[in-house]
Amino acid sequence: MAQSPERSALSLCISIVTYKVRPDDFTAMLASLDAALESAAALPQLTIRLIIVDNGQQAAELQPLLDAFPALRAELVSNTENVGYGRAQNQALAMAQADYHLLMNPDVVVQPECLLRGLQYLQREVEVVALSPQVTDIHGRLQYLCKRYPSVFDLALRGFAPAALRKFFEPRLARYECRSMVNKKLTARAELISGCFMLCRGPALRRAGGFDERFFLYFEDFALSIELAKQGLLMYYPQISIVHYGGYAARKGWTHIRLFARSALRFFNLYGWKLF
Repeated sequence: MAQSPERSALSLCISIVTYKVRPDDFTAMLASLDAALESAAALPQLTIRLIIVDNGQQAAELQPLLDAFPALRAELVSNTENVGYGRAQNQALAMAQADYHLLMNPDVVVQPECLLRGLQYLQREVEVVALSPQVTDIHGRLQYLCKRYPSVFDLALRGFAPAALRKFFEPRLARYECRSMVNKKLTARAELISGCFMLCRGPALRRAGGFDERFFLYFEDFALSIELAKQGLLMYYPQISIVHYGGYAARKGWTHIRLFARSALRFFNLYGWKLF
């Protein structure tokens, strides 16, 4: 990959969308960001802006938690209704013109060197427009959040099939979830990356138009991945890591299943159907 000289100054915006977030999870996320930003201060003249967009009318509950971390200087935007994940993220994007933009979920804990290493990598590798980290769950097990372009069968198999059927199609699921790349901790090109943590070049993100607001929830990150990939490389970069508490729409009840199915339909209509 081509190398670029380091800049003497850079700006980072971090945007996080909340909806009925648990205070303990939110506090853990803030504490991890506080440590990560302290580490990232090693970069010269780094300026950071943290924007929290609340879709769950929790401002009175969240503000005291933010006040406990004054170094973050977080800005809280409170929506009067749940406008959807993508639209809320776009609100933050419209507020900032940063060199780099981190789109992140509130159910994430970042490791202390995560931002420093991610920003240094993007400064070096000018062809890369977005990074995805190594992700584990709270028990330290790897999560496979980078994906290949899905088929309807892949989505149904992964989300709703009984365990015996999933086991039979394990090689297929392993390919869809890019498990070989993740298990070997390879820095490698990714096709689709997860919106739980997307460290992007700000200009590329703005040229892509941010998230497609037609997706209320689910698949907006796949759509954004496709739009970003028109401008450069998406990379899985396991030298940065996070802990992720969320995911698994099928385990969250019928409302989430309905939202997932509706967004899947829209995604395939926009980018092309693949049944099997």
